[in-house]
Amino acid sequence: MNNAKRYEAAVSIFLSRRTVPHNQHAALLDGAERVDNLIFTIADDCRRLAENLGRHATQIEEVNYDTTPPTVGSRVNDVTENSGKLQAAREGLFTLVGVLFGAEGRKELFKLLG
Repeated sequence: MNNAKRYEAAVSIFLSRRTVPHNQHAALLDGAERVDNLIFTIADDCRRLAENLGRHATQIEEVNYDTTPPTVGSRVNDVTENSGKLQAAREGLFTLVGVLFGAEGRKELFKLLG
């Protein structure tokens, strides 16, 4: 499965195989979207952190270690904070699936995610 919107795609397939009330359907899709968005946010934070460190490394080479370090602390904090949010969102989604569809539903969604 393509990683772009992986959770949304898996939940959509999962839901297409069952009859689910609209509010539960929406809650599951919202949870999946939240997980996917956090994955993209973390990837973007990591990309920016890498760019900052790359620029800093170039500056060090150019001026022989006489440069101010980049402001990476906030990027590291962003990655850490968003990773915690991702874990909570993912656990929330699987908990909701477990409550609505039991252990078999959780296993099926996990398989769909590959």
